[in-house]
Amino acid sequence: MQKHNFKACKIEWWHYELADEPYKDQYFNFDIEKNYDSIK
Repeated sequence: MQKHNFKACKIEWWHYELADEPYKDQYFNFDIEKNYDSIK
């Protein structure tokens, strides 16, 4: 992950965040598709 510009969170070793996050104060809400093949 660090090789691809992510940095490890200090509190939880399994969480990472983008080092140069362009949208630090913005949240996104996306619908999740049940069938991955339908979005190809």
